[in-house]
Amino acid sequence: MVPIALAILGLSSLVCGTLAFRAIRRFATDRADGAVTRSRRFALKVGAVLGLATWPLTYWMSYPYADDTGRVGRVAGVPFFVAYFDADGFDYVGPLTLPAVVLNAVFWFLVPQIVMYVAFARRLRHRAT
Repeated sequence: MVPIALAILGLSSLVCGTLAFRAIRRFATDRADGAVTRSRRFALKVGAVLGLATWPLTYWMSYPYADDTGRVGRVAGVPFFVAYFDADGFDYVGPLTLPAVVLNAVFWFLVPQIVMYVAFARRLRHRAT
């Protein structure tokens, strides 16, 4: 159940992150505000570092998960399921492993964009009142 919940969170975050990325880009070009441009560059750099770091760190981004018999293995990949390592140490990967790794990198790239969008939306709402 946890991998499914994380996948739903990941897919919804990809959509929200893409919308946030586009809104921030539009906001930065419309306003030509130096603080917004610096914040956008910072968020892009942090997102790039997070996204690139998830590629080699996929194995360590894992959590315990019990199989049908109750033996605890590990699921690698957050939020998208990349591989399963059973209690005996065998790994199970498939044709969706590489796309899941790429989606995890994109997810972690977009996380700072979502945070930045929320911060800007709050600041704009505060200025409007």
